[in-house]
Amino acid sequence: FPVTIYTAGGSTTITKSLTVSNQTNRFLLVGVTFSDGVTIDSVKFATVKATQIIRSSLSSFNTGCEFWGLTAPSVSTANIVVYASATNWMGMFASVWSGVDQTTPVDSTGKDLDNAGDGIVSTTFGSDTTHQVVDICTNDDVVTWAHSSPQVTIMYWAPNMSTGMSRKLGSTTTTMTNTATPSNRYLNKVTVALKAALQ
Repeated sequence: FPVTIYTAGGSTTITKSLTVSNQTNRFLLVGVTFSDGVTIDSVKFATVKATQIIRSSLSSFNTGCEFWGLTAPSVSTANIVVYASATNWMGMFASVWSGVDQTTPVDSTGKDLDNAGDGIVSTTFGSDTTHQVVDICTNDDVVTWAHSSPQVTIMYWAPNMSTGMSRKLGSTTTTMTNTATPSNRYLNKVTVALKAALQ
């Protein structure tokens, strides 16, 4: 199971120390959640800049989320730093994966929004069983998130907003669905499918 950390704060930066061990074909995946009005300028590990993979944000939702990735992060203990354009609430998940394709680590992406509707956000992806599919969800108030097997929770945190990261275990299922209670909230979700063996 990937090493995962989480932190949050209300500033233009958030920082968290992460230890990357000497694993084969490493990939650092960073999920960032944020309040409306924030642009994530960059994400760095050990001063090396990650690449933005996908973003989902609408002003009417008051929330946003995105994924950043870094291939072959250095074997070290160093800070992950998220830099934002304005002071506002941000949360960060970071997970280190091994056995990831180093040329094309991300095979596909997806995003979904729910504008105070049925409380469901869902994304689809390919059926390749070597994919490790990871998502991050957030919303404008505290909710309880649920999902069905074989999707499992990596980490969950609920301050003024609820936010969490989960993954699909090796499965040919091509849909990843998250349900929030209560359902009348503004929900946001992004998904990445990593080319990685099951951990």
